[in-house]
Amino acid sequence: MRRVIILLLLVITLGIVNVMVWNKEKVIKNGDRIILPLGPRDPQSIMQGDYMRLSYQFPQWLNQKEHLNRIPHFGQLLVERNAKTYIAKIVQVYGYNRGKKQRDKQPQKLKPNQYLIRYKRDRWKRVVLAAQSFFFQQGQARYYSEAKFADIRVDSNGEVILVDMLDAKLQSIRAIAKQGSNLKLNQE
Repeated sequence: MRRVIILLLLVITLGIVNVMVWNKEKVIKNGDRIILPLGPRDPQSIMQGDYMRLSYQFPQWLNQKEHLNRIPHFGQLLVERNAKTYIAKIVQVYGYNRGKKQRDKQPQKLKPNQYLIRYKRDRWKRVVLAAQSFFFQQGQARYYSEAKFADIRVDSNGEVILVDMLDAKLQSIRAIAKQGSNLKLNQE
């Protein structure tokens, strides 16, 4: 009986993980592309290997202390995407506090190239998005230090998935790093 329970719990756990992975893959495949500018960021961690802690470039009005104190801990950012470059800018904050009935009114219908993306505030009261770190292959920090933009997919629920980093010319850094690695292998 004990083995059956353990096996059942294992199957349920693996089922939940697979559904979560499937949902993320669906966002990557079917989500709309938006590109967000990056601010200063940390390119490495001694404990975790090569990764980049991301800092998005938010508008000045969002970073002002008096405005940050009024922003609820959870909510959605209304972003408008440029139809040609896909670069998005934040135009409005819609927040809510968990456990309270207080909720900002959200637009009933979004205009073309407008998206709502989820945010939360961290313990330092900064506005953060779900994608805060980007891990990359060891030895490729020199490529990723050139990142100026985050390539993100967003679904209709505001779920965001970070898929790549882009340089100032909006070129995929993953592709540039792969090309650089292939050149290095060919030279050896």
